[in-house]
Amino acid sequence: MNFYELQGPTTWVDPPATWSSTSLDDVEACPRRWQLLYSHWGVLDCFPVRQHPSAIEGQIVHEALDRLTRACGLRGNPAFGSAQFAEALTDAKFFPHFASAVTKWQRRLAAHPRPGPLFRLRASGEELANCTVRLFRQQYKSVGQAVAETAERATTGPAVSLR
Repeated sequence: MNFYELQGPTTWVDPPATWSSTSLDDVEACPRRWQLLYSHWGVLDCFPVRQHPSAIEGQIVHEALDRLTRACGLRGNPAFGSAQFAEALTDAKFFPHFASAVTKWQRRLAAHPRPGPLFRLRASGEELANCTVRLFRQQYKSVGQAVAETAERATTGPAVSLR
């Protein structure tokens, strides 16, 4: 068992000029907790909260999806397998992102001031990449797909009962 001691914050954080709805909810739930979480603790910019490994893995997946979606959007949302889609994958550094992000997070977790025995990512970069590809394929539509679906809806129209 690890024991450690923390003193009070070295610098209390000032309220932000603008608030997000999440921050407002956090402050409303417990103003002291918000103050303690966001104040400076010595060399740390905020309290060293231990994120759940699943949350970190989700963050890695989200970052990759965001990068790839932006790269595809810049190319007009090309079809899977096209040369433009391959360029988007390369420009987004899609597959290399997973290995580097997992390695970066494993180092950060190992150096965390509040270590724990199960405090590490469980999924490999390859597993996260496979999960992300499945998610992307379910949601992504090329321009051609979107136009075809819109045209199909326009010609068939919604099923409406006039009773």
